[in-house]
Amino acid sequence: MLPKSKRVSKDAFKKTPIQNKVFHSPHFTLRSTPSSVDGFAVLVSKKVAPKAVLRNKIRRRVYSFVGATLSDIKNPAKNIISAKSGAGTLSFEMQRVEILELFKKAGLL
Repeated sequence: MLPKSKRVSKDAFKKTPIQNKVFHSPHFTLRSTPSSVDGFAVLVSKKVAPKAVLRNKIRRRVYSFVGATLSDIKNPAKNIISAKSGAGTLSFEMQRVEILELFKKAGLL
C-alpha cells in the first residue's frame, strides 16, 4: 500500500502545471511532472466505472502497485494516473503489467 505521505494532496494536485509529460497505455494514462517531492494520485471517473465499488477497487489496486514499486522509482515527480474505460474489466495481473509499462515509458523505473 502506498503511504499517505506519497499521495498528492488536492492542493498540490491543483498546483500541478499543465506542462507535464503524458504517457498512455490501453487502459491508463500517466501524467508526470518533475518535482523535488514525489507523489502519486489516482483518478477514476464515473464514466470509467459508474459504481463506486468498482472505482474504489481500481484505485486501491493502482495504489497497491505503486506502493510495491516505490523503492524502485529513481526520478522524483508528481504523477497522476487516470483510468480509461475498460480498466475495471482487467485482471489484477494485467493492471499491474500496464502500470509497470507506464512507469518504464516515463523513465520512473
